[in-house]
Amino acid sequence: MSRSTRLLFLLVTLLLLGCTKAVQKRENVDSFTLLTYNVDNLFDTKHDAGFEDFSYLPIEKKKAAHVQQYCRGVRVKKWRKQCYQLDWSHSAYRQKIRQIGRVLRFANADVVLLQEVENKRVLKDLLKKELNALGYDRPYLFPTDDKRGVRTAILTRLPVAQAPRGIGFP
Repeated sequence: MSRSTRLLFLLVTLLLLGCTKAVQKRENVDSFTLLTYNVDNLFDTKHDAGFEDFSYLPIEKKKAAHVQQYCRGVRVKKWRKQCYQLDWSHSAYRQKIRQIGRVLRFANADVVLLQEVENKRVLKDLLKKELNALGYDRPYLFPTDDKRGVRTAILTRLPVAQAPRGIGFP
């Protein structure tokens, strides 16, 4: 198990213990719901400096020489093809946000763990445009050492005893 995986497991465990204590203090509540969801590359349409997120750009931005050079270096044929050909347009991005929103509204979980979230911007878009009514006012986005910039996020509507170490934002 890698160091980052162990750290993530520890942080999630501590968060859940904190949520459990908070739930136990609320009247008439003895449980909470937890959902874990791999959102499969929830990327926006902008390049984040320092990360290799070129596969998830609109097709017109992929014509740039530095993007073409990056795509040529992708070793897995399927991913190289995606790097060259996937048109990650604003409408494709919005469709993905809408679909994830539908799943999360249906699940209506108290705590949601999301895997493969690119950045704070996409998490804010998801919360503002699709999940506003669910009360997830305690989102956390963890730092990453992944080359593409994928991160893990936590959404919760339960009080948390201590914020996890990550990039928390209201």
